[in-house]
Amino acid sequence: MRAAGSAGFTGITVACEPTGHRWMIVQQLAAGRRIPLVCVRPLVVSRAREAEDYTRGKNDDKDAVLIARQAAQLHCCLPERAGAEWARLGHLSVRRAQLITDSSVCMQQLRDLLEVAWPVVLDAAGEPLKSATRQGG
Repeated sequence: MRAAGSAGFTGITVACEPTGHRWMIVQQLAAGRRIPLVCVRPLVVSRAREAEDYTRGKNDDKDAVLIARQAAQLHCCLPERAGAEWARLGHLSVRRAQLITDSSVCMQQLRDLLEVAWPVVLDAAGEPLKSATRQGG
């Protein structure tokens, strides 16, 4: 930061696109060093990418420049500090997605087995695996 100060800069700000979970680590590291952090929404980055070269191609180096440019033009926001409630909600969201995927896999496996072993049951009822009155067991 001394080199930045000697070059005429009065401070730095970290800018990131808040996708995935890694940006939260960047947020923690910046806070630990007392460096301000701003976020540029993914939609803003996507629109800037399209405006610049009319493609949807993603490139980390290019996106870093787009994010910096959007932050410099103040198309950014301050991130919310994630507390215990947000962390729990995130874990529950991931678990819900896993359960939906597992359920879909089980339904497809059951359908595949029925097609081979007892295909008439699939023809006898419309969508028997989605029926609210289907009995398990």
